[in-house]
Amino acid sequence: MESDAQKYKIEMLMGDILATGTICASPFSSLVLLVRKKDDNCRFCIDYRELIKVTIPDKFPIQSYRSY
Repeated sequence: MESDAQKYKIEMLMGDILATGTICASPFSSLVLLVRKKDDNCRFCIDYRELIKVTIPDKFPIQSYRSY
């Protein structure tokens, strides 16, 4: 099954990323997807849409230097 192969690939990629210390395990995790590219390779993507929904926007955002 392709889903088993994708799950295995995700586990391997996550193991490598955790081992290098790029990210750490967290209870605030986001959905992980493998998106197929045009050349039939897969791209490792993190879906932050749920995190963005619960994020509280800044009441007083820092202005950009371009806005002066």
